[in-house]
Amino acid sequence: ARSARGDMDRRAKVAFCRDWRAGVCCTLVPAFALTAAARSFRDLYAGRIFAASAGLADPQDVPPAAFFLADFPGAVLSVLALLLFGQLRSNREAIWKMLLTVMAAIAVPVLGATVLFQQHVIGGSFWQLSLGSGIFVAYSIMGTPFYERLFAYARVEGTVSFLIFGSDMVAYVATLSIFLAQIFGPQTTSEPSPIDNTGDNEDPILKQFLLVLWCCGTLSLALLVVSSVHFRRRLFGPAAQPDPHGELLMCGGEEMDTNDLSDLELLPSQSGSSTEAETDAGSDRANTPTREIV
Repeated sequence: ARSARGDMDRRAKVAFCRDWRAGVCCTLVPAFALTAAARSFRDLYAGRIFAASAGLADPQDVPPAAFFLADFPGAVLSVLALLLFGQLRSNREAIWKMLLTVMAAIAVPVLGATVLFQQHVIGGSFWQLSLGSGIFVAYSIMGTPFYERLFAYARVEGTVSFLIFGSDMVAYVATLSIFLAQIFGPQTTSEPSPIDNTGDNEDPILKQFLLVLWCCGTLSLALLVVSSVHFRRRLFGPAAQPDPHGELLMCGGEEMDTNDLSDLELLPSQSGSSTEAETDAGSDRANTPTREIV
C-alpha cells in the first residue's frame, strides 16, 4: 500500500511539513526525539542503572546476560508489532492503530512500571525488562513505518528520507541537551552511594535516570495525545480524504483492491454490444401488443 516514489524538491517538502505540522512536525517528531533521548541515557549508564535498580553496590556484579535478557523481549515485541501492522491494508487504520500502540507502550510499560518500581511493587529486573519493551516498541513504530503509511495515505509522491533525517537530528539534539545539562549541572559522584537498610537506592545516576524518564515520558505522551487528536480529525473527520489503499470492493462475487480499479475499463466492442442489446430489448417491448382488460 505504498504511494509512488520519486524525488521531492524543497517546495514539496516544505508543503508536506506545513500540511502535517500539527500531527507530525510539532508533536510526533519531538515525541520520537524524547523517547530516543531516554533510551540513550539508559544505554550509556546501563551498568549503574541495572545495578542500582537490582540493589547491587557494584555495576560489575551485574551478569552480562542481564542486559540481553532485559532488551530481548522488547526486540521480539517490536518485530511482532511491525509484522502485524504490515498486514493492515488500510493506511488510515494502520496510522491510527500505530498511534494508539505507541501511546500505550509509553503509558503502561514505561511510566506505569516506573510507578510500580518506585512504590517497591516490582523489582528492578522486571522494571528494566518492562522499560526495554515499552521503549523499543514505541521507538520502532514512530519512525519509518509511520512515515511510510502517512505518505501512502496522503498520496505523496516522494520518499520519507527527509523525515527520517530530520527526526534523527532532533533526537540527537535532545540527547546532547540532556548530557550537556548533566555535565554542566549539579556534579554527580563517580561512584554510587551505598544502599541503605530500607532498600532505597541512593545512586545519583538512577535518580537522574528517573528524572529523565519522567520528563521525557510524560512530555512524549502529552505530545502524542495532541498528535492523535489531530490525526483523528484528519483521518475520520468530515474533511478526511478517501483512503484508496487497502479498501476492498466486491466485483463479480470476488474481492478486489481499489488500487486495481484503473484496470477496469469497458472495451468498446463490449460497450457497443451492450448498447445494441438494450436498444433491441426496448424496441421488442414497444412492438409487443397489449391486451386491454375489460
